[in-house]
Amino acid sequence: MEAISQVAGIKYDDLIEVLSELCHICVRPYPHVVETLKFLKERGIKIVVLTDTDTAIALHKVNAAGISRFIEKIISATEIFGSRKNSYIYQKLFEFLKTLNYVSDKKQILVVGDDIERDYNVPRRVGLQALLLSKEKIVPGSIRSLKDLISLFE
Repeated sequence: MEAISQVAGIKYDDLIEVLSELCHICVRPYPHVVETLKFLKERGIKIVVLTDTDTAIALHKVNAAGISRFIEKIISATEIFGSRKNSYIYQKLFEFLKTLNYVSDKKQILVVGDDIERDYNVPRRVGLQALLLSKEKIVPGSIRSLKDLISLFE
């Protein structure tokens, strides 16, 4: 965000304010997100958002969507680890979550995302569980809606 503010010639705080206003106008959660996150949180499942975007942007999006009360942590892969497109990131994510005492074993992490390589294949290569969020049944670990997670934890 600081780099953007410098390039645009806008003060960082002003840029954050504009971003916050835009998020509150434009960002809405997908269907079933709130009920699914609430269900998972009530069962003691820690929800961590791993994103390629800037933490400040992700935080504003989560707040605007009204789901911040369900999220334990927001982690920017690009800010902390580099990129999500390689297994190094998921190995580092496991180590980081282990230091927070969120997990003790890789199998306790479930990655859910819509990119077959980044969110499904890469985490599985390092021993994490993964589900692909896709309208089509592309791989055995595909779910059509986030709501499908509920049946996995009932």
